[in-house]
Amino acid sequence: TRRRRRTRGSVAYRVVRAKKASSSSNADANNETSVVSIDAPGWRGYGTGGRIWSSSKVLREFLKENGDAFVLDKNVVELGCGTGVVGIYAAKRGQARSVLLTDGGSDALLKLAEENASKNGVENISVHKLEWGVGKVSPTLRDCMKTNPPDLIVGSDCTYERKSHAALCDTIIELLGLARIERSTSTPPRVLLAHQHRTFASLLGGYGFSSDAFGVDPNYVSFLRTCRDKGFRVEEVKKEKLAWHGLRNVSIVELT
Repeated sequence: TRRRRRTRGSVAYRVVRAKKASSSSNADANNETSVVSIDAPGWRGYGTGGRIWSSSKVLREFLKENGDAFVLDKNVVELGCGTGVVGIYAAKRGQARSVLLTDGGSDALLKLAEENASKNGVENISVHKLEWGVGKVSPTLRDCMKTNPPDLIVGSDCTYERKSHAALCDTIIELLGLARIERSTSTPPRVLLAHQHRTFASLLGGYGFSSDAFGVDPNYVSFLRTCRDKGFRVEEVKKEKLAWHGLRNVSIVELT
């Protein structure tokens, strides 16, 4: 079993590589925050959702920095939750009122998210199967949204495949429509999506380099175009450079 403890700012978390390894929540060095403990076994048996990607870490840091505006006492829906790390952080550290973790992956992946939520002692979380596209929201998920209409919809590394862009946008539109019906305020939920620029992967995939700017993933440009075609306004609210060469940046965009 290999364990690594990572700390970013004042937020600490532990990634446990072995599927059944256990870890406990501890205070960090300054006793200011508690550990968010996540099992991330990797791809085998879980697909891409079985590991923690850089974009989810950047999105979590953004929520930490802006928690009162986005998360505190809010109902949160996470799309493509994978291990559930962002949603669990929102519930445990961000003090969200409720969190719906959703993913279109395998039953094993959904169970992993449930187990991660349980081991962190958060009870205001539920996990739901959600494949993207028009009319894919299940009756159970609809009922949950009636009880806790979302104030915030988040997703990280949901935009790396062009073939999923339109379906993802259609799902967000449907969730916003359901929220509009149930919410007592006319203010729509906020939507935050984190994208890691994989410039060389896009090149190898036959998409070349983006002409927009150095280090910009063509798949990111394609996603923004799809969003606008679907009627969204898009604003990049954060960009974090993960490497000196600028080819592994993470962008967070807000859709309105």
